[in-house]
Amino acid sequence: MKKLFFLSISMVAAMFMFSSCDDGNKPSAVAEQSMKCLQEKDFKGYVDLIYFSEEDQKAPDFQEKKDQMASMVEKTLKQQTSEEIKEYKVVSEEIQEKDSTALVRMEVKYGGDKVDTTDVKLRMNKAGEWKLENKK
Repeated sequence: MKKLFFLSISMVAAMFMFSSCDDGNKPSAVAEQSMKCLQEKDFKGYVDLIYFSEEDQKAPDFQEKKDQMASMVEKTLKQQTSEEIKEYKVVSEEIQEKDSTALVRMEVKYGGDKVDTTDVKLRMNKAGEWKLENKK
């Protein structure tokens, strides 16, 4: 009887755990993760959130291109602002089902109390994961 009880408790806990993982696949969650990567200066992590076509991923120099892109993101961020990201929050999320895209509007607060609103564009890949739109 004790084994059955613990087994059922374990199954219920696992269901809650798996259902909470779905929140990570929302456009707003990916947009927040991208801001967290920029805030923590994890530029490779940021690039890992970007949408790449299957053709791009099959290229022999794909990893090298991703590394170059991470360096470019770092350089661009430094040029755009000298202030660090202090806080960020999602203002709105719009999903376009027909073309599997989304737009997440975020409010970003910088160190000098400067506040900006930015739009984060996302695209769903074939695996059903939301990724940042790749601006080639």
